[in-house]
Amino acid sequence: MLLRSSVFTTSRADLRADSRNVFLVVSLTLAILAGCATVNRTKASRLATPEIRGTWITTTANSAVATPLDTATTMRRLREIGLNTVYVDVWKDGYTQFPSESLNKLIGVRSRPGTLLEHSVNATGHGIQPARDLLQEMLIEAHR
Repeated sequence: MLLRSSVFTTSRADLRADSRNVFLVVSLTLAILAGCATVNRTKASRLATPEIRGTWITTTANSAVATPLDTATTMRRLREIGLNTVYVDVWKDGYTQFPSESLNKLIGVRSRPGTLLEHSVNATGHGIQPARDLLQEMLIEAHR
């Protein structure tokens, strides 16, 4: 069967072949454009998101954060070797290692008992230094 128009005459077979060619060209064009968009998105995300190079810091069986001076030294060393992220272990033996109102409401203690008072003592033998806030200390040293 022929389709007739005032401008052209074509058969159904020709129309099917032309539509397949158009479909193929459109499909290839979309695939190429999608590939370009993916490459550009990947490059953009690499530029926008810095690489994470990190380590985990814990107080278990090490002295990396045993004192404020140790914490400062550890953070300086981590910066020197190119690390930009530190994951701090702030929960130990069922207690936080920073003052926590949530912990205080729950069990009546603001932080881990070993961190409530430093080992400094006054003339009566009682501790006089406030508790160490390990989380705050690490944050300050990490951003120097």
